[in-house]
Amino acid sequence: IDIAVGDQVLSGSPVSQLYAWNKNGVALTGFPVSGLWAINSQPLLLDLDGDNNTEIVIDDNTQTGGVGKYLAFNHDGTPVSGWPKQVTGTTFFQTPSFGDIDRNGILDMIGSGYTGSGNSALTSLYAWNTQQTINWSKLQIPMWQYNTRHNGVYGDIIITDIKNKINEIPSSYSLEQNYPNPFNSMTNIKFQIINSGNVRITVFDILGKEVATLVNEQLQPGTYETKFDASSLSSGVYFYKLTTGDFSAIRKMVLVR
Repeated sequence: IDIAVGDQVLSGSPVSQLYAWNKNGVALTGFPVSGLWAINSQPLLLDLDGDNNTEIVIDDNTQTGGVGKYLAFNHDGTPVSGWPKQVTGTTFFQTPSFGDIDRNGILDMIGSGYTGSGNSALTSLYAWNTQQTINWSKLQIPMWQYNTRHNGVYGDIIITDIKNKINEIPSSYSLEQNYPNPFNSMTNIKFQIINSGNVRITVFDILGKEVATLVNEQLQPGTYETKFDASSLSSGVYFYKLTTGDFSAIRKMVLVR
Protein backbone atom coordinates (compact mmCIF):
# COMPACT_ATOMS: atom_id res chain seq x y z
CA ILE A 1 0.00 0.00 0.00
CA ASP A 2 1.44 3.36 -1.06
CA ILE A 3 0.25 6.91 -0.37
CA ALA A 4 0.15 9.83 -2.82
CA VAL A 5 -0.66 13.45 -1.91
CA GLY A 6 -0.15 16.85 -3.48
CA ASP A 7 0.55 20.12 -1.71
CA GLN A 8 -0.78 23.60 -2.41
CA VAL A 9 1.70 26.46 -2.27
CA LEU A 10 0.00 29.74 -3.21
CA SER A 11 3.09 31.65 -4.30
CA GLY A 12 2.14 32.66 -7.83
CA SER A 13 4.78 30.32 -9.24
CA PRO A 14 5.02 26.55 -9.87
CA VAL A 15 6.61 25.42 -6.59
CA SER A 16 4.09 22.79 -5.44
CA GLN A 17 5.08 19.11 -5.31
CA LEU A 18 3.51 15.67 -5.67
CA TYR A 19 4.59 13.21 -2.97
CA ALA A 20 4.40 9.42 -2.80
CA TRP A 21 5.50 7.14 0.04
CA ASN A 22 5.43 3.42 0.70
CA LYS A 23 3.74 1.96 3.78
CA ASN A 24 6.89 2.58 5.83
CA GLY A 25 6.88 6.31 5.06
CA VAL A 26 9.84 6.10 2.67
CA ALA A 27 9.56 8.27 -0.46
CA LEU A 28 9.13 6.27 -3.65
CA THR A 29 11.83 6.56 -6.30
CA GLY A 30 11.26 9.65 -8.43
CA PHE A 31 9.25 11.52 -5.79
CA PRO A 32 8.50 14.22 -4.92
CA VAL A 33 7.70 15.59 -8.37
CA SER A 34 8.47 19.32 -8.40
CA GLY A 35 7.55 22.31 -10.54
CA LEU A 36 3.78 22.03 -10.14
CA TRP A 37 1.16 24.64 -9.42
CA ALA A 38 -1.34 24.27 -6.57
CA ILE A 39 -2.84 20.75 -6.46
CA ASN A 40 -6.45 21.02 -5.27
CA SER A 41 -8.05 17.75 -6.35
CA GLN A 42 -7.42 14.32 -4.86
CA PRO A 43 -4.69 12.30 -6.62
CA LEU A 44 -6.29 9.39 -8.50
CA LEU A 45 -4.50 6.03 -8.63
CA LEU A 46 -5.16 3.67 -11.54
CA ASP A 47 -3.57 1.77 -14.41
CA LEU A 48 -3.81 4.52 -16.98
CA ASP A 49 -1.75 3.13 -19.86
CA GLY A 50 -2.28 -0.63 -19.68
CA ASP A 51 1.19 -1.49 -18.32
CA ASN A 52 -0.26 -3.19 -15.19
CA ASN A 53 1.37 -0.53 -13.00
CA THR A 54 -0.40 2.19 -11.05
CA GLU A 55 -0.20 5.76 -12.34
CA ILE A 56 -1.17 9.00 -10.56
CA VAL A 57 -3.50 11.65 -12.05
CA ILE A 58 -3.75 15.15 -10.55
CA ASP A 59 -4.99 18.60 -11.47
CA ASP A 60 -2.47 21.40 -11.93
CA ASN A 61 -4.40 24.45 -10.82
CA THR A 62 -3.14 27.13 -13.16
CA GLN A 63 -4.04 28.78 -16.42
CA THR A 64 -1.48 29.45 -19.11
CA GLY A 65 -3.16 31.45 -21.82
CA GLY A 66 -6.54 30.46 -20.38
CA VAL A 67 -5.71 26.73 -20.48
CA GLY A 68 -5.81 24.40 -17.45
CA LYS A 69 -4.24 20.95 -17.19
CA TYR A 70 -4.63 17.45 -15.80
CA LEU A 71 -1.26 15.75 -15.30
CA ALA A 72 -0.33 12.06 -15.06
CA PHE A 73 2.81 10.44 -13.66
CA ASN A 74 4.18 6.91 -13.70
CA HIS A 75 5.03 5.02 -10.51
CA ASP A 76 8.61 6.31 -10.83
CA GLY A 77 7.55 9.98 -11.07
CA THR A 78 8.10 10.36 -14.82
CA PRO A 79 5.30 11.93 -16.93
CA VAL A 80 2.90 9.56 -18.70
CA SER A 81 3.12 9.74 -22.49
CA GLY A 82 0.29 11.69 -24.13
CA TRP A 83 -0.32 13.93 -21.13
CA PRO A 84 -1.26 16.55 -19.92
CA LYS A 85 -4.93 16.82 -20.87
CA GLN A 86 -5.95 20.43 -21.37
CA VAL A 87 -9.18 22.31 -20.64
CA THR A 88 -10.37 25.87 -21.06
CA GLY A 89 -10.12 27.60 -17.70
CA THR A 90 -8.80 26.08 -14.50
CA THR A 91 -9.09 22.57 -13.06
CA PHE A 92 -9.53 24.12 -9.59
CA PHE A 93 -11.09 21.39 -7.37
CA GLN A 94 -12.18 19.52 -10.52
CA THR A 95 -11.21 15.92 -9.66
CA PRO A 96 -11.44 13.77 -12.83
CA SER A 97 -13.21 10.41 -13.09
CA PHE A 98 -12.45 7.32 -15.16
CA GLY A 99 -14.62 4.55 -16.59
CA ASP A 100 -16.02 3.06 -19.79
CA ILE A 101 -18.51 5.74 -20.85
CA ASP A 102 -19.44 4.26 -24.23
CA ARG A 103 -19.06 0.62 -23.14
CA ASN A 104 -16.48 -0.31 -25.76
CA GLY A 105 -13.93 -1.71 -23.30
CA ILE A 106 -11.66 1.34 -23.63
CA LEU A 107 -10.79 3.52 -20.64
CA ASP A 108 -12.39 6.99 -20.79
CA MET A 109 -11.75 10.07 -18.67
CA ILE A 110 -14.12 12.83 -17.56
CA GLY A 111 -12.81 16.22 -16.45
CA SER A 112 -13.95 19.82 -16.34
CA GLY A 113 -12.72 23.38 -16.70
CA TYR A 114 -13.87 26.30 -14.58
CA THR A 115 -14.01 29.85 -15.92
CA GLY A 116 -15.36 33.15 -14.64
CA SER A 117 -16.60 33.90 -11.14
CA GLY A 118 -19.79 34.64 -9.24
CA ASN A 119 -22.92 34.70 -11.41
CA SER A 120 -20.79 34.51 -14.56
CA ALA A 121 -18.96 31.31 -13.53
CA LEU A 122 -19.10 28.45 -16.02
CA THR A 123 -18.01 24.82 -15.72
CA SER A 124 -17.45 22.91 -18.97
CA LEU A 125 -17.39 19.10 -19.12
CA TYR A 126 -14.70 17.24 -21.09
CA ALA A 127 -14.34 13.58 -22.08
CA TRP A 128 -11.27 11.82 -23.46
CA ASN A 129 -10.66 8.35 -24.88
CA THR A 130 -7.35 7.05 -23.51
CA GLN A 131 -7.04 4.39 -26.25
CA GLN A 132 -6.23 1.84 -23.53
CA THR A 133 -8.18 -1.31 -22.68
CA ILE A 134 -9.63 -1.06 -19.18
CA ASN A 135 -7.79 -2.95 -16.47
CA TRP A 136 -10.79 -3.46 -14.19
CA SER A 137 -8.63 -4.77 -11.35
CA LYS A 138 -6.81 -1.42 -11.27
CA LEU A 139 -9.46 0.91 -12.63
CA GLN A 140 -9.31 3.37 -9.79
CA ILE A 141 -8.53 3.11 -6.12
CA PRO A 142 -11.46 5.06 -4.59
CA MET A 143 -10.64 8.64 -3.69
CA TRP A 144 -13.13 10.71 -1.68
CA GLN A 145 -13.48 14.48 -1.80
CA TYR A 146 -13.93 15.04 1.93
CA ASN A 147 -16.61 12.33 2.24
CA THR A 148 -18.09 9.31 0.49
CA ARG A 149 -20.73 11.35 -1.33
CA HIS A 150 -18.13 13.57 -3.06
CA ASN A 151 -20.04 16.75 -2.19
CA GLY A 152 -17.15 18.65 -0.62
CA VAL A 153 -18.63 18.70 2.90
CA TYR A 154 -16.26 17.83 5.73
CA GLY A 155 -17.57 15.03 7.92
CA ASP A 156 -20.00 12.42 6.73
CA ILE A 157 -22.94 10.25 7.61
CA ILE A 158 -21.47 6.77 7.50
CA ILE A 159 -23.80 4.19 6.00
CA THR A 160 -23.08 0.48 6.31
CA ASP A 161 -24.01 -2.10 3.69
CA ILE A 162 -27.59 -3.28 3.57
CA LYS A 163 -28.24 -6.94 4.30
CA ASN A 164 -30.95 -9.31 3.11
CA LYS A 165 -32.14 -10.79 6.40
CA ILE A 166 -34.68 -13.34 5.16
CA ASN A 167 -34.65 -15.39 1.96
CA GLU A 168 -38.45 -15.72 1.80
CA ILE A 169 -40.28 -13.30 -0.48
CA PRO A 170 -42.53 -11.04 1.62
CA SER A 171 -46.22 -10.64 0.80
CA SER A 172 -46.28 -6.83 1.04
CA TYR A 173 -44.11 -3.75 1.01
CA SER A 174 -43.09 -2.44 4.41
CA LEU A 175 -40.95 0.27 6.00
CA GLU A 176 -40.57 -0.47 9.69
CA GLN A 177 -39.95 1.95 12.53
CA ASN A 178 -36.26 2.45 13.15
CA TYR A 179 -34.79 0.99 16.33
CA PRO A 180 -33.75 2.25 18.73
CA ASN A 181 -35.89 5.36 18.56
CA PRO A 182 -35.07 7.91 19.90
CA PHE A 183 -31.43 7.13 19.15
CA ASN A 184 -27.99 8.55 19.80
CA SER A 185 -25.96 8.49 16.56
CA MET A 186 -26.72 4.93 15.38
CA THR A 187 -30.05 3.33 14.48
CA ASN A 188 -31.36 0.43 12.37
CA ILE A 189 -33.98 0.50 9.63
CA LYS A 190 -35.75 -2.60 8.27
CA PHE A 191 -37.75 -2.70 5.06
CA GLN A 192 -39.17 -5.29 2.71
CA ILE A 193 -39.99 -5.27 -1.00
CA ILE A 194 -42.05 -7.69 -3.08
CA ASN A 195 -40.78 -6.85 -6.58
CA SER A 196 -37.34 -6.40 -8.09
CA GLY A 197 -36.42 -2.82 -8.88
CA ASN A 198 -34.60 0.28 -7.79
CA VAL A 199 -34.98 0.98 -4.08
CA ARG A 200 -34.23 4.37 -2.59
CA ILE A 201 -34.22 5.36 1.09
CA THR A 202 -33.50 8.99 1.90
CA VAL A 203 -33.38 10.99 5.13
CA PHE A 204 -34.74 14.53 5.51
CA ASP A 205 -34.57 17.09 8.29
CA ILE A 206 -37.57 18.92 9.73
CA LEU A 207 -37.32 21.55 6.97
CA GLY A 208 -37.51 18.95 4.23
CA LYS A 209 -33.82 19.16 3.29
CA GLU A 210 -32.31 15.84 2.22
CA VAL A 211 -29.38 15.01 4.51
CA ALA A 212 -28.56 11.45 3.47
CA THR A 213 -29.24 8.74 0.92
CA LEU A 214 -29.14 5.37 2.66
CA VAL A 215 -30.06 3.09 -0.24
CA ASN A 216 -30.15 3.73 -3.98
CA GLU A 217 -29.73 0.50 -5.92
CA GLN A 218 -31.43 -2.43 -7.61
CA LEU A 219 -32.66 -5.03 -5.10
CA GLN A 220 -34.40 -8.38 -5.34
CA PRO A 221 -37.59 -9.17 -3.36
CA GLY A 222 -36.82 -9.75 0.30
CA THR A 223 -36.45 -8.24 3.75
CA TYR A 224 -33.48 -5.94 4.33
CA GLU A 225 -31.89 -3.95 7.09
CA THR A 226 -29.52 -0.98 6.99
CA LYS A 227 -27.73 1.00 9.69
CA PHE A 228 -27.77 4.79 9.80
CA ASP A 229 -24.92 6.62 11.53
CA ALA A 230 -26.00 10.23 12.13
CA SER A 231 -23.05 11.21 14.31
CA SER A 232 -22.43 14.34 12.22
CA LEU A 233 -26.03 15.60 12.55
CA SER A 234 -27.61 17.77 15.23
CA SER A 235 -30.30 16.56 17.62
CA GLY A 236 -33.83 16.81 16.29
CA VAL A 237 -36.62 15.18 14.34
CA TYR A 238 -35.79 13.51 11.02
CA PHE A 239 -37.84 11.61 8.46
CA TYR A 240 -36.81 8.65 6.33
CA LYS A 241 -38.58 7.72 3.10
CA LEU A 242 -38.67 4.48 1.13
CA THR A 243 -39.46 4.74 -2.59
CA THR A 244 -39.63 1.80 -5.00
CA GLY A 245 -41.89 1.38 -8.02
CA ASP A 246 -45.39 2.62 -7.13
CA PHE A 247 -44.78 2.26 -3.38
CA SER A 248 -43.52 4.89 -0.96
CA ALA A 249 -43.62 5.26 2.81
CA ILE A 250 -42.31 7.79 5.34
CA ARG A 251 -41.52 7.40 9.02
CA LYS A 252 -40.26 9.76 11.71
CA MET A 253 -37.23 9.26 13.94
CA VAL A 254 -35.70 11.33 16.73
CA LEU A 255 -31.98 11.94 17.18
CA VAL A 256 -31.00 12.79 20.78
CA ARG A 257 -27.49 13.73 21.88
